Amino acid sequence: MAVTLANVAGTKLDLGDATDARLAIDALAGIVNGAGTSLGDAENPLRQTLAQLQLAYAQAMAPPAP
Repeated sequence: MAVTLANVAGTKLDLGDATDARLAIDALAGIVNGAGTSLGDAENPLRQTLAQLQLAYAQAMAPPAP
């Protein structure tokens, strides 16, 4: 489910659909932060993916440079 949410978030960002991208990113954060160490070896890669998506979202929402 976490990988699916990451894929949805990335696709929505590519399509310019910020609302749905944010929802998918928030859902992924809920899973990663809620499950934490229960994710085992998948925890670090999922945290990295989440951070990358959050950064991509922030960049997409930033006002254009003058």
